[in-house]
Amino acid sequence: MHSKLKKSLSLLILSLLIAAFLLAACQAQKETGPPEQLLQPAPEQVTETIEEPSAPKVEPEVPPVTETDNNSPPYLIGDELIYRGFTIGETTIQDLQDTLGKPVEITQREVTEFPYAGIIVYEYIYDDAKYMFLLHPDKDADKPLTLYLISFDKHTDYPTPRGINIGDAQEDVLSKFPQEPVAIGGSLMIIETPNRRELYIMFEDGIVTYISIGYCD
Repeated sequence: MHSKLKKSLSLLILSLLIAAFLLAACQAQKETGPPEQLLQPAPEQVTETIEEPSAPKVEPEVPPVTETDNNSPPYLIGDELIYRGFTIGETTIQDLQDTLGKPVEITQREVTEFPYAGIIVYEYIYDDAKYMFLLHPDKDADKPLTLYLISFDKHTDYPTPRGINIGDAQEDVLSKFPQEPVAIGGSLMIIETPNRRELYIMFEDGIVTYISIGYCD
């Protein structure tokens, strides 16, 4: 009996010692704080920025470069507006008669309409064309008159600017002036040159009926 009691006492004392040790450990933890690893700062929270895809860059459209047709005639110039060797602003009445001889008819009239009132118009009519000269009231009488206009309304066998002639189709005439700014109004077509000359063409039912070469008014 004494041995059982002694064994029981021993177990009780051991239990009390273990309890006392655990209590002391808990008290020491409260006084010293949490373990070192628990005092480390929390890692920073990294926020990942997701960039939205940008719209694809659109390059401006560049019109294709077209090569000029080498067969296209150049821009109409004043030097083309010559008929039978006669040039607007240069040919005189004497030059005309020395080349063509006596005209079929010569007409003369005075312009009364504003703003050309007082101008005298001389027209030398030959079989192929009419050649017009103007006398201005303030013009020096000692200077010879020079050619102002050449016109014809029937087919001619002489070379003309770009080969156009009475009886040609309007579409064919336009195709001979692919680069010029052509003014078309109804049955009228006017092409101006840089030196203030013009080619004047009239159509009727799509056919050329009148052509003149002269100064730009």
